[in-house]
Parts: sequence; C-alpha cells; structure tokens
Amino acid sequence: MPVVILDDVEAAPPELAAQIPARAELLKVLPGPDRPDYCLALLENRTIFRPPEGFDASTIEPEFLRHDDDGTPVILVYAVVMCSRFAGQQIAPDMKDLWVNLAFITDNSLLRDDRLDFAKIAPVGVVRINLDPTTESFRRR
Repeated sequence: MPVVILDDVEAAPPELAAQIPARAELLKVLPGPDRPDYCLALLENRTIFRPPEGFDASTIEPEFLRHDDDGTPVILVYAVVMCSRFAGQQIAPDMKDLWVNLAFITDNSLLRDDRLDFAKIAPVGVVRINLDPTTESFRRR
C-alpha cells in the first residue's frame, strides 16, 4: 500500500507536532457512520498520546498503556485514521498537499473491523499529507 508523509500541522497535540514529518502506510479504506472514505494507516514510528482528562483508558490494551510520573495515562499509538478535510477531496495516488483530519486509533481491534467505530479512535487534529514516492512499504513482509 502507498506510504504518505505527514509533513505539516495545522492543529495537533504537541507530542504529534514534535514528530512531524512522519510517515504512515495506508492499510485500508473503511466506511464510517458519516462518510465512506476513512483511511487506516500504520505509523512508521509510534507516537505518544496523552488523552484529555476524563478519557476512558479502560479499553486500552495493557501493552499500549503507560503512566506519566504524575499517574496520568499515556497511550502508545501505532496506527491512525485519516480522511480528507474538505468535501470533494480524497486520499489518492495523485494527491498533493492534502489536508486531512487525523485521529489516533486507541483500540487496535479496529484494524480488523470492516467499518469505522468512533469509539475506537481519538480525534487529534489536522495535518497535511503527501505521497512518499521513495517508499512502497516499510512493513516487514
């Protein structure tokens, strides 16, 4: 599957903004409750998500859950969901400078699902993506 570069941030948490540019390999397209074109992508390098106060961390698999020194939960994120920010645009091989809404996948069972479940993601911001013409895949086969 194609690899995209997340190369600019319009709005995102500091832990993500600090890791831009980043690469993600598109895995599949899923329909959601409100649109048919959500893209799931595997990050080349994990990122850290500090969920907002009140976030229910009980569904996070133990190997992905850590705690800061003050006891607040920190989630290791390996995959994201993205969709074009504006109607009429879509993630495609000929895209250039496409702004997308980005969400961290907080329940990894979503990677096996056939439909997007909003309960399994945490929206985190808006980023710009471009196709990485130098990389076909970074996953081990």
